[in-house]
Amino acid sequence: MINKILEIDSQGELRVPAEVLRQLSFTHQYRLEIREGALILKPVREQPFWEVATPEERADRWLTWAEQPRPQGVGLPDEALTRDAIYD
Repeated sequence: MINKILEIDSQGELRVPAEVLRQLSFTHQYRLEIREGALILKPVREQPFWEVATPEERADRWLTWAEQPRPQGVGLPDEALTRDAIYD
């Protein structure tokens, strides 16, 4: 754990020393929250595709999935698909 006192400079900027930043993951974006006078950096979670994709992108992804080969398995016999079998 690093305890460091940071100050806001005359331009209103808060500079965080490199030694502090090295403690963070550079593969994430962080959201800055201010809670009860404390600055809190929270990693931004990656949003699922379906939350950020346009309808066209979702349709393209679905078509790509639908065109993939399906695993071979035991299918239903033709007799199982007759009207009598369905309502039996």
